[in-house]
Amino acid sequence: MNDFTKEELEFIKRCVKPFSWVWKGDFDEIVHKIQSLIDNYCEHDGEIGKDYAAEKCMKCGAYWE
Repeated sequence: MNDFTKEELEFIKRCVKPFSWVWKGDFDEIVHKIQSLIDNYCEHDGEIGKDYAAEKCMKCGAYWE
Protein backbone atom coordinates (compact mmCIF):
# COMPACT_ATOMS: atom_id res chain seq x y z
CA MET A 1 0.00 0.00 0.00
CA ASN A 2 1.28 3.46 -0.85
CA ASP A 3 1.62 6.00 1.96
CA PHE A 4 1.33 8.90 -0.49
CA THR A 5 -1.86 10.19 -2.05
CA LYS A 6 -2.00 10.61 -5.82
CA GLU A 7 -1.91 14.39 -5.34
CA GLU A 8 1.22 14.12 -3.17
CA LEU A 9 2.95 12.02 -5.83
CA GLU A 10 2.12 14.64 -8.49
CA PHE A 11 3.58 17.31 -6.18
CA ILE A 12 6.77 15.31 -5.61
CA LYS A 13 7.18 14.84 -9.36
CA ARG A 14 6.87 18.60 -9.94
CA CYS A 15 9.28 19.39 -7.09
CA VAL A 16 12.12 17.08 -8.08
CA LYS A 17 12.49 18.29 -11.68
CA PRO A 18 14.22 21.61 -10.85
CA PHE A 19 16.83 19.68 -8.82
CA SER A 20 17.81 17.20 -11.54
CA TRP A 21 21.31 18.70 -11.67
CA VAL A 22 21.97 17.46 -8.10
CA TRP A 23 21.37 13.77 -8.90
CA LYS A 24 24.38 12.03 -10.42
CA GLY A 25 22.37 9.02 -11.61
CA ASP A 26 19.74 8.72 -14.32
CA PHE A 27 17.23 11.40 -13.37
CA ASP A 28 14.71 10.32 -16.00
CA GLU A 29 14.52 6.95 -14.26
CA ILE A 30 13.45 8.62 -11.00
CA VAL A 31 10.77 10.65 -12.78
CA HIS A 32 9.64 7.48 -14.57
CA LYS A 33 9.32 5.62 -11.23
CA ILE A 34 7.24 8.44 -9.73
CA GLN A 35 5.04 8.51 -12.84
CA SER A 36 4.63 4.74 -12.60
CA LEU A 37 3.40 5.11 -9.00
CA ILE A 38 0.91 7.73 -10.22
CA ASP A 39 -0.24 5.60 -13.16
CA ASN A 40 -0.70 2.50 -10.99
CA TYR A 41 -2.24 4.32 -8.02
CA CYS A 42 -5.16 2.45 -6.49
CA GLU A 43 -7.92 4.04 -4.41
CA HIS A 44 -8.39 0.66 -2.64
CA ASP A 45 -11.99 -0.43 -2.82
CA GLY A 46 -11.97 -2.76 0.15
CA GLU A 47 -13.96 -5.74 1.15
CA ILE A 48 -13.78 -7.89 4.28
CA GLY A 49 -14.18 -11.58 3.62
CA LYS A 50 -14.10 -14.75 5.67
CA ASP A 51 -10.92 -16.00 3.95
CA TYR A 52 -8.73 -13.26 5.40
CA ALA A 53 -8.61 -11.30 8.66
CA ALA A 54 -7.64 -7.95 7.16
CA GLU A 55 -9.40 -5.85 4.56
CA LYS A 56 -8.38 -6.64 0.97
CA CYS A 57 -8.54 -4.33 -2.03
CA MET A 58 -10.57 -5.94 -4.79
CA LYS A 59 -8.69 -3.94 -7.48
CA CYS A 60 -5.01 -4.49 -6.61
CA GLY A 61 -5.11 -7.22 -3.96
CA ALA A 62 -3.41 -5.17 -1.20
CA TYR A 63 -4.25 -6.04 2.42
CA TRP A 64 -4.56 -3.72 5.40
CA GLU A 65 -6.00 -3.88 8.90
